[in-house]
Amino acid sequence: LTLSLRPNTTWWFALRYRDASGNVGGTSNVVSLFVEPPPAAAVRLTEINSDDDIGDAGYEWVEFINRSSFPVDVSRWRVRSSGMSAARNIVPEPGWGDIRALPPGAVAVIREAPGTAGDFAVRFGPPSHDRFLGGITGDWALSNSGGWVRLVDEWDRVLAETAYTGAIADRSVVPVSLEADPGDAAFWAPGAPGGTPFVADVAAPPPS
Repeated sequence: LTLSLRPNTTWWFALRYRDASGNVGGTSNVVSLFVEPPPAAAVRLTEINSDDDIGDAGYEWVEFINRSSFPVDVSRWRVRSSGMSAARNIVPEPGWGDIRALPPGAVAVIREAPGTAGDFAVRFGPPSHDRFLGGITGDWALSNSGGWVRLVDEWDRVLAETAYTGAIADRSVVPVSLEADPGDAAFWAPGAPGGTPFVADVAAPPPS
């Protein structure tokens, strides 16, 4: 007998047997089994473009890198940001890299909604199978004046979260280092105008 059990759930079992003559025996004691969820993905937010110089719809986005040793299915995750009443589901975008199997070390971008993948392509280049883009079910917006962003997996585990400021209009923000603490107020520094999606940049060091 093989059973496929949903993780992060307690299952209860009782067994009865039937002999060769078809006679049904008594019921066993009830036993419980908790199925652990799989290991959480290791994710690092790598860029936030919350105030694009062209406009909001489809041009603003969040970028992250899969630092796990295994592919991850981003379409099972949700994203939430300050000012939104609930988390939003992430969906694949046809023609772009498949976020349902984001490889180890790969970088993915989740675009704002409303807006379309076509809007994003006009601004940042055409779709390609090595450029991993995710869309959103429903509306999702990043505050121009700053706020926070959180990625959550299907087991409600927080994979990545950070606060950011909106002090620099028309520019993205990037980490000072991929090893820095996202909870540190100095984690983010000015990036390029419009940002550089699909590239896990870090801030240039100040001139010496």
